[in-house]
Amino acid sequence: MKIIRKYKFHAAHRNMGLSGKCSRLHGHRYEVEVVLDLTWTVCGITMEFQHIDAQLNPIFNSLDHYTLLESSDPISDLLGSTHVIQFPFPTSVEMLALYLFRECAEIMGNSVFELRLKETESGTVIVNHSDIKGFPSK
Repeated sequence: MKIIRKYKFHAAHRNMGLSGKCSRLHGHRYEVEVVLDLTWTVCGITMEFQHIDAQLNPIFNSLDHYTLLESSDPISDLLGSTHVIQFPFPTSVEMLALYLFRECAEIMGNSVFELRLKETESGTVIVNHSDIKGFPSK
């Protein structure tokens, strides 16, 4: 049975490898859907939603209202470390989706079936276990 839990966080980032507006520092209201593949119990439920949220909310809360930058981005030094989270990869929506999938799977295991990360009204990235192969480890 598939269960979808929805989360959101606000964050700034930029894509250094691109030209145009996406190369400039800007922000998004990210919307996340975590699709879990769970087995229902004799009680007729899979897992209490509050227990799922208690495990996954800290991941998204840890990014909320921060600037997410690739560790090699020179703007990191200008902004200081107080409100910046550095990653060893570009902070594109694709890479952030892979990161979030990995973080959720580390907590929830193989029950994480899919993760959907919406960056804009018309743009969502969907990742699953097959996409995570080759993603940088911690």
